[in-house]
Amino acid sequence: MLENNRSGPVAAVSASGRAPKVLRCADVHGVRCDTEWTAPTVRELVAAAMDHGMAEHGFTAVYYNGPRMTAIRHAVIDS
Repeated sequence: MLENNRSGPVAAVSASGRAPKVLRCADVHGVRCDTEWTAPTVRELVAAAMDHGMAEHGFTAVYYNGPRMTAIRHAVIDS
C-alpha cells in the first residue's frame, strides 16, 4: 500500500516484517516540494514519483530517461 506523507515518513513495519521504503519528491525532482511517499516496494515509489512529477511539476515522460530512473531508484531509503 502506497502512502503519501507530507508530515514525515511512516515508521510502521509492513506485514512482511520489513520497514517500508521512503522517497521524497525534492530528492528526485530537484524542485522545492514537501511530498514524500512510503511503500513496501521501490517499484511503487518510482511509479508514484513519476505520476506526481508529471501531474504536479509538469515533467514529461521524456524527463524520466534511463539515468534518471536509476537515480530515482537510488534515492529510495528504508524508513
